[in-house]
Amino acid sequence: MDDIKKVIEKILKYWILFPVVIYLVGFIYVQGLLTFITSKFLTLDPFGITASTEIYIKNGISFLVFLSIPIVLSIIIFDGRKSKLKLKKYKVGHIICLIISQIIGWAIHFGVSAITRDNVISVKTYEMFNLIYSEIYYTVTLSIFINGFYIIAVLSKDEKIAGFINNNQDHKEFKKSKTSHYVYHALLMTFSLIGSIYLSGIFKQDKLIQSAFNNSGEKITYADVVTEDISNRYLYFDIVNNYFIGFDLDYNNNSSPSVIIPLTKVKKIDIVELSAPLKVKALSKEQDVLARKKVIEDYYASYKQKDANVFLNTISRKMYREHPYMLIPSEELKKIWDQNKNISSYVPRYFQVFEGIENTEPLLYVIEYHNSKNRYLEYKFIYENGGFKIDKISEVKQWFIIQE
Repeated sequence: MDDIKKVIEKILKYWILFPVVIYLVGFIYVQGLLTFITSKFLTLDPFGITASTEIYIKNGISFLVFLSIPIVLSIIIFDGRKSKLKLKKYKVGHIICLIISQIIGWAIHFGVSAITRDNVISVKTYEMFNLIYSEIYYTVTLSIFINGFYIIAVLSKDEKIAGFINNNQDHKEFKKSKTSHYVYHALLMTFSLIGSIYLSGIFKQDKLIQSAFNNSGEKITYADVVTEDISNRYLYFDIVNNYFIGFDLDYNNNSSPSVIIPLTKVKKIDIVELSAPLKVKALSKEQDVLARKKVIEDYYASYKQKDANVFLNTISRKMYREHPYMLIPSEELKKIWDQNKNISSYVPRYFQVFEGIENTEPLLYVIEYHNSKNRYLEYKFIYENGGFKIDKISEVKQWFIIQE
């Protein structure tokens, strides 16, 4: 435990460097997050798009808190076995083994990530693996480097022990080059940790996106972005330098998943945090349910055919009084629709209607399939004038999980 105490004392001695370390760690980690989204190193982007300082600091603190456990464990492991270190056998080959083991370790991690995308294992299993593997990986890596620094210190004092890099090196020569040995080992550790932190960022973003794709129930931050009267939902990353940065979950092989939009083209951004998806089921054969479904079908048909009379027969008096209809007579409403060439764009190519599972109100849920995106809607009904009327239409923030 004395070693841990000494380390803590040295860390506190250089507390003024904390902000720099936090920023640098956060910077490297965020590059991994950004790389997974954009497939390029955004910091070097010619448009100057990068993450905000707040993102760097927040992720830097989070990662250092995570790294505190491996640091403590590696010191405890070192403290327990430093007297058993075989100093004469510590050669450059050990460093090569370290590099190879890291390559193999991260290759395994990439493999597990790939089979998660193919739904061979669940996202939650991947998340647990990611946490445990990362803790073990950093503990082993830090232990090896701590051992290396200790061996250099011992070799510079003990005339009976061979050199650190060159085993034919005598003690006097080694003592003269002790600083270069420290620098070599420190640079090796630095580059190893930079690569590891960068890859940790990539895997973190991968896990987050897989959680979004698979509706795993984890809390995820999304952004509903309105541009030119079109609303799209993206996985939210950051808003910086007058740009919105996100990830498009509806991308296909012909498009890029990265979303970088100048704020000058954005009319509105709503940032929402979602967790469990909404559970829905196929419609039952109950008469009331089928009657409400028919109202929804008539609602969409009236838009497509620009039939104001049918349209007004599908909505409640309350909804008719509200914006944008404001009790406009059906004849005037039809004229407005005839003048609006984009009215047909409100009609989806296809839509599906479902019942909710966990609600008692007379609600139905609709998935609209448009060319560029899907919309998830909740329809609330009221019984009025001898039939069901649509009383409210709300865009649902969660995706739907369709259960049998």
